Amino acid sequence: MAKQYGKFYTKFRQVRGRFWHKPRLWLTYKINLFLLQHIFRYSRITLRDYSALGDALRLTHIARELRLRYPKIRITIATKWEALFRNNPNVFATIPRNSRRLFIFPANLVTKTGSNCHLLDNYLDAIGIKPPYNPPKLELFLQEAEIAAVQSKLPASFIVIQPNSNSMYPDDRRNWGFERFDELVRLMSDTQFVQIGLTEERLLEGVVDLRGLPILGSAAVCKLASAGVFNDCGLMHLANAVDTRSVVIWSGATSAEHAGYPTAINLRSAIECSPCGTYKTRCPNDMKCMELITPQMVAEALKSIQRKN
Repeated sequence: MAKQYGKFYTKFRQVRGRFWHKPRLWLTYKINLFLLQHIFRYSRITLRDYSALGDALRLTHIARELRLRYPKIRITIATKWEALFRNNPNVFATIPRNSRRLFIFPANLVTKTGSNCHLLDNYLDAIGIKPPYNPPKLELFLQEAEIAAVQSKLPASFIVIQPNSNSMYPDDRRNWGFERFDELVRLMSDTQFVQIGLTEERLLEGVVDLRGLPILGSAAVCKLASAGVFNDCGLMHLANAVDTRSVVIWSGATSAEHAGYPTAINLRSAIECSPCGTYKTRCPNDMKCMELITPQMVAEALKSIQRKN
């Protein structure tokens, strides 16, 4: 485990606006100066995530961009997702997320409603890294043994699917709906689906059940899949990290241009109330944005990925 040499500490304070977060400019300037001083004086930093799966994986992009500019820097990740950073050449070490250690906490710098600036570009700007940026791409370095452990359980060709939303938010606006995913599986009856996720989540009818795998096992399933289909959730980031093209179904809560990936097919209906900027409460418009995305549309998008493969 890497030793801590720095004596500085900072954490980005954020002021919530109507959409995303709006930092105070003087604080951002002060933190950028801190980061540069920290890099050049100590040649090492610690990055801390927001605790969710997708937020942790985003740090792989930030670590790569930092190492491209500062090849000798040692990057430590404070996270509960230690497995995601194994064998990553850009990460020196990982430590528990609750460690008492100095860290950089990447902040979102979108400053106006509807900005198309990508979230990862915002993170890099927040810690003093200036353009040009590489396209958003996450990384996960699986070993052959991790892939072999699940390969025997899988069909020769399949689509990986996860139909459930975040259990912490029963009214999650990012959830396309279990019934629509069920209809999608019936529409594509000539295609085999493999469902991953938590053991306690609802299981679709007619799919191969691989719920309950450890996170690297789920990543290996995504790696071997011909395509994936997900809500805006952590597993769509996992698929991007292992280079599997996916169909991602976006609600009006967030923008694919802001948080998605160009390699995915991002389905979203831009209606008058979107982006609403929240997903934790019940939608007052009965999720009209999701109603406009039909199982037929998703099926056609998946078939287009399969044809290209």
